[in-house]
Amino acid sequence: MEQVYEVALKIALPASIAALVVAIILYLVSRQLGNGRQEMRTLRISLEHDPSPAQVAKAVEIFPDTSRYTGPHRITELARQAGIEEGRRVERIEMMLSLCRTVFSVAVVLAALVVAGRIWPPGGRP
Repeated sequence: MEQVYEVALKIALPASIAALVVAIILYLVSRQLGNGRQEMRTLRISLEHDPSPAQVAKAVEIFPDTSRYTGPHRITELARQAGIEEGRRVERIEMMLSLCRTVFSVAVVLAALVVAGRIWPPGGRP
């Protein structure tokens, strides 16, 4: 039992550090996705109100399928497509953030096990 305990303590600290690094990376990636979502949101809102020709051109570049529509139908379709894409991006961001929280929780639990193992060794205090 003592050998299992020692091996577990030796594995828990590096695993906790690795989980913390992975959680930080996931958080940074989700922030980048959030920036892309914000751009899409801004584009969608501008398309729903009074879009400039540059905004319409950018939206047509992102959604080339809408080039078959004309006039106000095109702008309505562009706004609809932008809303759908924004929803997809929100789902990706939420998935990344929940994965980040899960990995961070694992890191905290492993760190707590290391601390508890250092304070209370098996078999009581020496």
